[in-house]
Amino acid sequence: MTMPRTLLLTLWPPDAKYKILRRYAEKLPDGSLFWCSLQECESGNGGSLPFKHASVVPASLHWRLRDTWCGYLYRHELRAAGLARSLAGRVGTFRPEVLWVLPELGAARVGYHLCRSLGVPLHLTSHDAHETARTIVPPLYYPFYERSVNRIFRAADSVDAVSEGLLDHLGTLYPNVGPANGIVFHPSIDAALVMPDPEPRDRSRSPLRRIGICGSMRVSEEQWRQFLEMLSGLPYEFEIVSCAYRDRYFDAALPANVRQVPLPFAPTESDVITAFRKNGVDACYLGLWKQAGHGLFGRTSLSAKLVTYAAAALPVIVDAREDSVAWQLVKRHGAGVCTSGSDPRGELERLFGDDDAWHGM
Repeated sequence: MTMPRTLLLTLWPPDAKYKILRRYAEKLPDGSLFWCSLQECESGNGGSLPFKHASVVPASLHWRLRDTWCGYLYRHELRAAGLARSLAGRVGTFRPEVLWVLPELGAARVGYHLCRSLGVPLHLTSHDAHETARTIVPPLYYPFYERSVNRIFRAADSVDAVSEGLLDHLGTLYPNVGPANGIVFHPSIDAALVMPDPEPRDRSRSPLRRIGICGSMRVSEEQWRQFLEMLSGLPYEFEIVSCAYRDRYFDAALPANVRQVPLPFAPTESDVITAFRKNGVDACYLGLWKQAGHGLFGRTSLSAKLVTYAAAALPVIVDAREDSVAWQLVKRHGAGVCTSGSDPRGELERLFGDDDAWHGM
């Protein structure tokens, strides 16, 4: 296959948040990708990137206004046309044949202007439904952002999404990039990191059970308390083994039978997998907001930590709504339990008390 010369535009730089995109980019033939971002690389030079990279950083208003709706509007919308012209000039000699955009915040509007300037086919990557940003960005800014997202999606020729649920959702909004012109890229992991199944355990001799967590908490504090309350009603002692920065977790009071065991931050998926298996983790926790206002997020977004848990060959506790795409995937493979069914405490009891059921998961 011949890879067209591809210009990739993202909000964040390649050495920041985009592990999945970075993994794809490093697989592409030499000289076929030029990655542009609206923020500078965190490591200065991007850690000797194996592809071309350029950044144009929009100016911000005074720091008192930076995180207000005015600041967002100025940085992500009003500066977009000028930033697109600047980028087009920076990549001129590369002569891109395809524009690939992850349309988050300012990248949506800049990407639209850049597409019009370059006159090449437009491909979009979608990790989350844009409506989920309504509770994240300043409310007065959201309508401007929504308009920019709608415009670039309607101009797109194709799309990839992180789940079938998200691809279907995009198809209802933008018929031009529905399933006919879209593909699903589930979060993935190197096959060499996938662990063999743990040996069958006889856990009747010890009441101790360990629950592994990595990454960010995508639950409310109240939902986390409710999960801890479920654990308090079980006849076990629990250790919550966490591979993440401590400030990512709520300071909710722990029940008498639960204690937190923070591990050193694990910079790679391999480190997380190794730490969980080394510490005898029984199951891993994946939380997604259950509140009605966050239903769309659960139905469309697929957390990458689920792949890490699967690679560790450990059951998953999905603390989410039953219609979440994460639970539908775990349920399809019989790989865990959900806390939103008719008997969540009974499901947890089966996970932690039935060795055959645990090993099957």
